[in-house]
Amino acid sequence: MRSSTPLFRALPVLALGLGACHATEGDIFRTRPDAAAPRPVPMPLASWQIQLTGSLDTTVDVAVYIADVTMPPAVIDGLHSAGRIAICYFSGGTVEPFRD
Repeated sequence: MRSSTPLFRALPVLALGLGACHATEGDIFRTRPDAAAPRPVPMPLASWQIQLTGSLDTTVDVAVYIADVTMPPAVIDGLHSAGRIAICYFSGGTVEPFRD
């Protein structure tokens, strides 16, 4: 006959883990109500420009630009001023030999 002691030891840990999750707010699609400003959300079928190397071509008439995280802040500000959405691409933990 097997002992059920390991199960009884795991139950408090599970209960504590679940209890810790009840106070989370927001997710990747919605900001918390007290956030400084709502983030823009692209409309369905919005046009996108994805450019991960070189200078960002801001002459392309699209709603959303995706560029490398090294995009200068002035470019991001210009896109925002023009009513565009700027998304910065970041890949953590990968090796890209062309980067300094």
